[in-house]
Amino acid sequence: FGQSELWYSQKGEVEGRKKVKEALWIKDWLTLAHRYYREPYVIGGDLHNEPHGEASWGSNNLIHDWRLAAERCGNEILKINPKWLIFVQGIQFYNDTNYWWGGNLKGALDYPIRLSNPKALVYSVHDYPSSIYRQEWFDDHTFPLNMIDVWNDYWGFLLKKKKNNNTSNKSIENEEQSKRAGETQEEEEEEE
Repeated sequence: FGQSELWYSQKGEVEGRKKVKEALWIKDWLTLAHRYYREPYVIGGDLHNEPHGEASWGSNNLIHDWRLAAERCGNEILKINPKWLIFVQGIQFYNDTNYWWGGNLKGALDYPIRLSNPKALVYSVHDYPSSIYRQEWFDDHTFPLNMIDVWNDYWGFLLKKKKNNNTSNKSIENEEQSKRAGETQEEEEEEE
């Protein structure tokens, strides 16, 4: 459905295409889930590319709340294809904070996605370099060191939350192995 703000179109034609209602969006996903049910190389679906603009998170507004739409669609998909992963991107604005389209997952802390199979959920982030758009953090005097704080603020906290819950996660293990390898390298350099 291209780069539309929402997962459906509210106003007539969008980008030269006819109006798409949410029911059709979900039906299309169910068609894909059924079609690829036995295909081992298709592991899931990214429900909508870069929700932005009017898309909200946790507002309980059925017209704009991306979290609720992702839950409705994701849970329907899992009824047909319970092995699929459901990829859910963030939004642009949450509580007056602006981030990349599809990248702001701050709302997931207050209003997490609720799927019938929580292990099927993959929060997906879109982050870009300054060549795409010059965000204010690229001009910070501490750039690029400030990026860790920027990422943690908009989506990295989800990984930290997972660590705090003592949840096993391969990416967490890899991060810890990388950190240990870096500490070992620093120790070796200090000895020299």
